[in-house]
Amino acid sequence: MPRKIRPGVTGASAVAFLAVLSLVQPASARNGAQSPNATPTFEVASVRVQPQESAAGGIAGMLAQLSSVRFEGNRFRVVNMTAARLILEAYGPEYRQRDQIEGGPGWLDQERFQIEALAPAMDSPRTGSAVPEAVRGMLRNLLETRFNLRVSRETRERPVYTLVRARTDGRLGEGIRASKEDCSTSVDLRPGEPGFRKHCLGQLRINGIQLVGRPIDELVRFLTSRVGRPVIDETGLTGTFDVELFYDVPKTITNSSPAGTAEFSSGISNAVSEKLGLKLEPRIRPTPMLLIQHIERPSPN
Repeated sequence: MPRKIRPGVTGASAVAFLAVLSLVQPASARNGAQSPNATPTFEVASVRVQPQESAAGGIAGMLAQLSSVRFEGNRFRVVNMTAARLILEAYGPEYRQRDQIEGGPGWLDQERFQIEALAPAMDSPRTGSAVPEAVRGMLRNLLETRFNLRVSRETRERPVYTLVRARTDGRLGEGIRASKEDCSTSVDLRPGEPGFRKHCLGQLRINGIQLVGRPIDELVRFLTSRVGRPVIDETGLTGTFDVELFYDVPKTITNSSPAGTAEFSSGISNAVSEKLGLKLEPRIRPTPMLLIQHIERPSPN
């Protein structure tokens, strides 16, 4: 209900009176329930250094080394991730590769963190490993407040690969086919957790990858990690796919992470063409970069 100015209050006095009223009103009354420019934040967030257990063999050892990020309902969870990977996750899918970050201390790639956070109610909750942009914004805010992260952005011309169809008729190879499964929501689950499906487990090795019911973006991430430069999806493929891509590893390669080795990358490129009906084409493209100006170990909870 409009407020009435007392009789006799006119001119400059009336303006001053209204200004005082605007100051004593709560922010929600002046600006609505939430300012459209408000920085998105988690309601509650816990950040801990991930304990590094002694190495174990078999599946238990492999699972202990896995890192994951998951948003389900309004709960955001990160397990076993370095600060560098957190930064890449926070700034969106155009930042995929570690060398798109410059600067920062050595612990950026050494110490691993666990995050448990509660997001405000969202209009369109999503599950699985695809984190909504609004939640990425909350993660950026968390890095800025808890890690005192300050970055600047710039774009540089860099070599990349584009992933395209190799055949003029668009046919795919025998190593990839449209899937009847959708395993994207169970990729980060471990045995015993609700929703875990054993047949959704893929295989990731130095000599290839096997995926079940996963979007093409998962293959793109794998190729990026192996060929040593960003891979950009230009296949036009949508939905989920079963993928089986294995290749010979040159005997001269002994490093468990031979990303970018010319001989290794050539073998992968040939396999992608022969088995998937796709092609990695070298290109020079503008590539976004993050330059770290400042970062600290996270403040205690």
